[in-house]
Amino acid sequence: MAKLEKLRAEFADRAITLYHGESNKILREQILPQLTFASKKRAIAFVDPFGMQCEWETMQHMAQTKTVEIILNFPVMAINRGVLRRHPEMISDPSRQRLNRFWGTPDWTVDFYAEEDTLFGLEKTKVAYSGKKFGTVFQKRLREIFFHCSAPILMTNSKNAPLYCLLFAGHNPTGRKIAGEIFESYERRKR
Repeated sequence: MAKLEKLRAEFADRAITLYHGESNKILREQILPQLTFASKKRAIAFVDPFGMQCEWETMQHMAQTKTVEIILNFPVMAINRGVLRRHPEMISDPSRQRLNRFWGTPDWTVDFYAEEDTLFGLEKTKVAYSGKKFGTVFQKRLREIFFHCSAPILMTNSKNAPLYCLLFAGHNPTGRKIAGEIFESYERRKR
């Protein structure tokens, strides 16, 4: 927080407000109520839930304002390595609850697990998704609350391992178009 205070002091001519506390609660109770449609204020929120701290309820609140568009770092690696296991019953209870809050429902198991016929009968096993497919699955979920969502763009590390997908979601088709063009341009340069 000291670095943010220093940054605010450096730009003392700007109206910068720092909030202390749990981000979901602060967004829902203090920030989003200021962004009503009637206020004519608009915002872009950069959501980076590496540990899946951003709750679906918070994203719903952002969508309900119809004034907030989001750029989401969908945490592919955090979900794939930190939560999902070969079989759903192997997922720890705290990890399951965290993903339930992020996804907004326990139904994510339908997207990430399929029944497979094994020597021991039918078993639910993890679906082998590529990083971009992970983002596409969540894009489908975002479309339930935002009218316009970009296709995901996969971000990788230096060894080409998937880290996260960037997604744009909002209520304005122009915002989606601009985000889509930027994402497509990045992917063309990356090839």
